[in-house]
Amino acid sequence: MKFLTGLKERLNIHQDAIFAKACEILKRIEDSGISKNQRINVKCATILFVACRVTNNPMELKDILKATNTGQKDISKFYKRMKSILPGAQLSQTSSKYAEDAGKKLGMEKDVIVICQETADNISKLEILTGKKPSTIAGVAIYMIVKRISKFHKIGCLEISQILGIGEIAIKNAYKEVEDLESDILPIGFI
Repeated sequence: MKFLTGLKERLNIHQDAIFAKACEILKRIEDSGISKNQRINVKCATILFVACRVTNNPMELKDILKATNTGQKDISKFYKRMKSILPGAQLSQTSSKYAEDAGKKLGMEKDVIVICQETADNISKLEILTGKKPSTIAGVAIYMIVKRISKFHKIGCLEISQILGIGEIAIKNAYKEVEDLESDILPIGFI
């Protein structure tokens, strides 16, 4: 509890609902015994991240990782262990949600963001980029759309990759894989 309280303060979390949910998750984990031999910073980082998601107050994972000095792999491993006692909690966002968040940060209008989301959904449904991260799929979708709207030509692959926190090369390589299938991927109304 002490570490979790300190983490809450370091991350400037002032919403009681998040901390209450984190305490509830901590109790479930401790009662189940799945957190034995788990480093406290990994445990608290994972709990806080899940609590933020469950209460619809998403927090950037990189901020939590920095505050707890942990790695994403550690959090993913512990999350898989605790998932059985947390029905409905998800660690990863969908490609559509990544596209929405990135579109907002890039200053796009709502209708363009919706087109980016639909494009990301279509890529996921067609299973063209199976195995790629949702953020990469979102990056490809946004890149595909900004190339077709002259107003957004100033937005390059580099800006998209920086906002999504992924490599520019990842987007460009994935885009090459789907480039020939654009007529199947782009939303019908957009084409």
